Amino acid sequence: MSTKYIASNWRLPNQENSSKSDNYGLSFDGSEYIDCGNPASLQITGNITLSTWVKTSMSSTGFVISKDNLLNRNYGLVVVMDGGVLRARFFIFKSNVLANVTSTTINIGDNNWHNIVGVNDGTDLKIYIDGNLEATNVGGGGTIDNDSVDLNIGRRGDNNLFFNGSISEASIFDYALSSTQISTLYGSSSLGAGNPMALKPQPVAYYPLGDNSASNPLTQPNEAVEDASVFDFANSATDFISSDVNITGDWSVSMWVNTDSTSYQTALQLSSSASTGTQDSIIFVRNTFESNKWGFYDGSTVLLGSVLDINKWHNLMLTKNGTTYTLFLNGTQESQSTKLNINITDLLIGKRSFSNFFFDGQISNVVLWNSDQSLEKDNIYNSGVPATSYTNTPTAWYKLDQSANWDVSGSGYWDIPDASGNGNSGISSGMTSANLVLTDLTRNLPFDSYSFNFDNASNDYISTAFNIPSGNKAVSFWFNSSYAGYQCILGNANDAFILGSFSSQIPLPNGISYMQGSSGKTFGVTASVTDEFADGQWHHFVYIYDGNSKIYIDGTERTISYKAGTSSSDDIVTITNLGLGLNRSTYPKYTGKLSNVSIFDEALTSTEVMKLYSNGMPQDLTSFTPAPVAWYPLGSNSFWNGSQWTVRDMIGSNDGTGQNIGVDGLVGDSPRSEANGTGTNMDIPTNLEGNTKWSENNSWSINMSSTARVQDTP
Repeated sequence: MSTKYIASNWRLPNQENSSKSDNYGLSFDGSEYIDCGNPASLQITGNITLSTWVKTSMSSTGFVISKDNLLNRNYGLVVVMDGGVLRARFFIFKSNVLANVTSTTINIGDNNWHNIVGVNDGTDLKIYIDGNLEATNVGGGGTIDNDSVDLNIGRRGDNNLFFNGSISEASIFDYALSSTQISTLYGSSSLGAGNPMALKPQPVAYYPLGDNSASNPLTQPNEAVEDASVFDFANSATDFISSDVNITGDWSVSMWVNTDSTSYQTALQLSSSASTGTQDSIIFVRNTFESNKWGFYDGSTVLLGSVLDINKWHNLMLTKNGTTYTLFLNGTQESQSTKLNINITDLLIGKRSFSNFFFDGQISNVVLWNSDQSLEKDNIYNSGVPATSYTNTPTAWYKLDQSANWDVSGSGYWDIPDASGNGNSGISSGMTSANLVLTDLTRNLPFDSYSFNFDNASNDYISTAFNIPSGNKAVSFWFNSSYAGYQCILGNANDAFILGSFSSQIPLPNGISYMQGSSGKTFGVTASVTDEFADGQWHHFVYIYDGNSKIYIDGTERTISYKAGTSSSDDIVTITNLGLGLNRSTYPKYTGKLSNVSIFDEALTSTEVMKLYSNGMPQDLTSFTPAPVAWYPLGSNSFWNGSQWTVRDMIGSNDGTGQNIGVDGLVGDSPRSEANGTGTNMDIPTNLEGNTKWSENNSWSINMSSTARVQDTP
């Protein structure tokens, strides 16, 4: 972790520790806790592993991780006094009967950091301390009760048995870790604690508890968030991505593939003119002519690897050194042979130009180098997770994720950026916007994991001094509501964006619309199904005016309906003193969650709307083009002063002020993120500690803003 700003301070790790995964921890004083909710991802009934680091004294007993409130009971980790020594205990409930296992030899109440891991493998319960198996309850494992109860860190859910000490690196896996994986989590003095996100499969929840904790009250994002995006290829001659990248001499190629089919397929065409001059050179997957193995064809002969399982991610790597070619599967060398001297030209992803063997499945992170990268195979495989950086800079790097831009001109295509910075961008053919799909291969954090929850019964809203401009413009926000009644999401005392229907004013049943109070003009989108927009799911809304009004929902332009006397050329004109969750004064305010409100003083194109939508993943808009004139993330960069909220405008100076919103208005839920924790009686920097196991003397700033770092050195 390098120096960076995480509200409300700068994190300044000791240089000796800066590369370690956990430089900071959180202290708990026996009255503090973090509530992470009860999303489906935490409702684990089968095999499970809980892992965390704790530091405490002999005077402490209490729950470290708990889905248990005495009435509803699932699983957890607790420290208990046993025979005059502080022990760690892992427990589950099966048919409302407690089963547990307790550590035996190590006293964890010695004010040193200890790694505690509890495992239910379906048969036995096991507990590990500092990487070593401490005890086993033979036959104690099994199916866990699925009672409805929140996950708490630092207490039991009935507000009892609070933990007193420090906690770091809490993670939850929905499978039983092996002893080798648990040793990896424990780490070493040189590397620090192991990063849970480097294990495959990755955890369903991961709370660094210090490194990314922020704000007042304390927010603790779950870094094991929703899956990120990849491209899905549909086994079609027209479904592919091309690039003009050219590499001569030695080279290397790495790619991640997940095939849906047992048929012969081409993952990557490197050249359409091998030295034979007759065919193409390709990396293929499951060649039925070669016992369903993967490999490399140079236009003349074949170099074979092993059989690839379908519906499973694999890293394929091919290196060229002179005329020696080497295949690597998941970081392990498979075969090597002398082949023709191939240069990379006319790169095609997902098809070949000769014959009909197209790819059927998902592809991610196609990376090319102009040198032999055999010695970097472990770094490239990266323990089964696509790397976010490489020791040697690639010549071309196609992540094939939500960084791609959909262009609707003509028949539409994807512009695939080259993440190497060398300008070798790719372009899709025959693909639609639906080819970008979610995957469990990689994770991608949204800009913020939090949102604000509004309650019209409490008259909640946020006031600002911002005025939506007249003329060309765009208004964007994310909303999540289960309330089907008429409600106003955004606006002022006269004009508002409306969710739901109010038949005497807005003849758009269950839709989302804009109503101009001064003129009565109303237009919007009619719901295609009942409760389409009040379904308890996140939706992205964009209003655009470029001489005519347009509305996009979740990246797709929708047909607008108009109340009598309203036409397509009618604009929302301007909304002064914009309110978030605010309505026309006599109608209901918003009931639901709101996130990432942004305003532009120019019309967005459909391509820019897709970029803003980003496959359902809100992004950092500080570098978005065109730049917004106001942006309210409505997340963890908001501050509670003891009586009201300040909601940051991250672009301008029009911060918002909470009205009638309590400290619980900030919630750990945002588009594509869940199970984020919110602390009670905790804040940053009060509870932040600059040390964890194998990392010490880390510091943090006091009363320094996000702009304190400047580009000025001696």
